[in-house]
Amino acid sequence: MKKFVYIALVVLSQLITWNSELRTVLAAPISGEITVTTFFEPVNQGQTKIDQINVDAETTLRVSLFISGLAITSTSVFSFKGAEFQAFELIAGMAISFRNVLIFAPNILEVDDDPFWTIQFAQPDPGLVGVPLRMFIDELASPLDLARLLTPTVDDPLQFRKLISQMAINVWGVRFSVTMLIANLGTVNQPSFQSGLIFEAKKRSSLSEI
Repeated sequence: MKKFVYIALVVLSQLITWNSELRTVLAAPISGEITVTTFFEPVNQGQTKIDQINVDAETTLRVSLFISGLAITSTSVFSFKGAEFQAFELIAGMAISFRNVLIFAPNILEVDDDPFWTIQFAQPDPGLVGVPLRMFIDELASPLDLARLLTPTVDDPLQFRKLISQMAINVWGVRFSVTMLIANLGTVNQPSFQSGLIFEAKKRSSLSEI
């Protein structure tokens, strides 16, 4: 029962979330969005009138630039430790579409495509391998518990972690695509790069499917 009460308290604490959106139009179409998410949790799980709290706050800044069929998006995530994530995405929509994503982060996680989203690889790994990530996404566990698990992995500075480059074309209702992946699975002092190619051919089943 105490565990369920604890989870209920954490879920209720997620109601204290502040979101702010900023959109501006300059000489070129630019849109921006700022999201600040804060989680509170009492230090003591007993019924006390006055208590200390644990706080996890994250700020996500997303800025997009649109120029004649070209979309460039920058996504930055900050916490009390500073910058924790930086991604740049470039999408070009023409007869042949292009999509490039460049990711910088202090850590890297590889998640299995199973119902539980089990973590298969982590660098650094303070015991994350085997953890079902889905329980945090579905709010079966506290987001602060996930933050505690990830805290030892964000001590290093931002470094190149992944490049995803995709080219696709639609021919007679069939979408052909090739995706190049480059990942850095190493550490700051000892990078370890791995690469791969994925070829796909997928028939479009509806007009809304991309």
